[in-house]
Amino acid sequence: MPRLLGSLGISLAVVLVLAVLVSLVPGQVFRPIEGARIFDRVSVCPFGGSGCQPGQSPAPAALPFHLRSDHGDGIHMARFTLDFARTGPADGVTAVFLPRFSDAISISVNGDRLTPAPWLSGDGRNFHHWHRPFIATLPNAGLKPQGNVLAIDLAADGFQDISLYPLYVGDAAALDFAFQLAGIARVGSARVNFSLVMLAGSALLIFWVMHRRDMIYFWLAAASLASAVVCYHWVYPNLITNYRSWITFWNFAAAFQIWCTLSFVCILLEAPCRRFRLVAIALLAAGAAGLCLLHPDVFRLGLAVYQLGFLLLTLLMLSTLVLHRSATPALNFGVLFGLYALALALAFGQWISRHILPDWAPALTSTLIPVVFILSLLWVIFFQLARSIARYENLLAALQSTINDKTAELQATYSRIARQDKIQAIDEERQRILLDLHDGIGGQLVNMLAYMSTQPKQDKVLETAIEDALRDMGLMIDSLEAGDSIATQLGLLRGRLEPLFARHHVDLAWQIEADPHLPGAGPSQNLTLLRIVQEAITNAVRHAQASRITIAASCQSISVTDNGSGFEPSSPERRSAESGGIGLTGMHRRARAIGAELIIESSTAGTRVDLSWDRPWGNAPAS
Repeated sequence: MPRLLGSLGISLAVVLVLAVLVSLVPGQVFRPIEGARIFDRVSVCPFGGSGCQPGQSPAPAALPFHLRSDHGDGIHMARFTLDFARTGPADGVTAVFLPRFSDAISISVNGDRLTPAPWLSGDGRNFHHWHRPFIATLPNAGLKPQGNVLAIDLAADGFQDISLYPLYVGDAAALDFAFQLAGIARVGSARVNFSLVMLAGSALLIFWVMHRRDMIYFWLAAASLASAVVCYHWVYPNLITNYRSWITFWNFAAAFQIWCTLSFVCILLEAPCRRFRLVAIALLAAGAAGLCLLHPDVFRLGLAVYQLGFLLLTLLMLSTLVLHRSATPALNFGVLFGLYALALALAFGQWISRHILPDWAPALTSTLIPVVFILSLLWVIFFQLARSIARYENLLAALQSTINDKTAELQATYSRIARQDKIQAIDEERQRILLDLHDGIGGQLVNMLAYMSTQPKQDKVLETAIEDALRDMGLMIDSLEAGDSIATQLGLLRGRLEPLFARHHVDLAWQIEADPHLPGAGPSQNLTLLRIVQEAITNAVRHAQASRITIAASCQSISVTDNGSGFEPSSPERRSAESGGIGLTGMHRRARAIGAELIIESSTAGTRVDLSWDRPWGNAPAS
């Protein structure tokens, strides 16, 4: 409640300041017109349709002059008279120009009526001319050079004021131009406003039909069509013959326009005001129905209260804007609040002029209210369009980001599939090579050994070479089949060397702490590592006559230790490959190729071959 009262106070203060500023705007200025005389003083006879009643004499009156009826039923009238002189030659034309009056008019000159009395026609729709200027031409042939009497009869419904403002008599051509300008400023602008709000209402209604979920456009369309009814009152004869019924309907249209605008504001700000809106429209409808039932004498008072009620509703709408201003951008809040506050200030000024202080606010400000409403419509349409474009751009950016992410995922998937296809192709080729080695070369070597075993003369050197070739081929097959597990490949190597160990009575000891893993490991690197280990084992069995060999392994090292006769590592004959092995030089070369360090220690008690790769791949010693 404190927040509501605070927002209400802010809104009221702004509206009052604007209303005071509007009242300071100069009203209609009746400037002299060349070739015509301005009259701002007349004689008036109230309640006399054809002159002052018996016992009455005309009373002088200064213009503007306002006359209010003591009763609300029927029609009250007044006659205003003045004396004027003929303008121009006898064959010329004189005109009478009334920029503003209320409510219906008929004039006579020298007792001859020049225009009919609309209140006598019985057609109430054409009775009211309060928003239109008036001009009548007077042929100079029927005028006296001096002392012509112009009688202006004005009539209005009992709840309307009779009003007359300064008027002109003079040259018809000059006054006709002034009449056209006044018509453009009043009737012309009202017609433009009527056309614009009708067009806006129809367009918004069509747009809502196309986007029914967005109720903003529905309420703006309804407010525009209600505003069209308000503007219609200033342009065309009233739709309902009974003027009191028409005025009631017209005021309800203005109230309904405000209620629809309130509905738009509530939806825009997502404010919880549904119950308040229902109560408000119920009160507005009940108030309009009550106006129809009021006694004519209190209809004017009831109309003033009803108008004050929907002005209060406008103030509450402004308070809603202030209370929920954080729900919309500051610029949108500022524009809407400023325009709606200005419209309320203009309407409040007209209410004061109508019911309390005549001419407190300039009369033309009433035609500015639809203009302000049209400006608010244009702003809302522009803002909604800009917000829709921003949402579209954000959605487009989000979709583009999603597309980019999905494209990257697809590319990664395609790359992964390509790698998998490549791995599968390599694996299939590897299996083909394994089969070729095993069934082709392997089978031929086995057949050669079998053939040699049947010959009476044995060639041990050739037999050993064939066995070494078989073991080397076995290493190749194991490195391809076992994958990256060096421990598994060592186990396979042990199985292939078992015949050699058995033939030379060698005991093999295993100390495998962890599966060794070379940086950048692959079948080629693992095969090179196993060849070094195999060379160390073969040297221990064949050349050092070792009876015990120990193979130890950790994550970053493999060692081969034997209890053989030992050798001198720097001996040239042991660094060569004449004995059928690759020699120490070849072992060092292979160690460098896989980024490992090879250390060989030998004595009469045995030999130790250490292979470690604690440095990153590719940074092998340069020795």
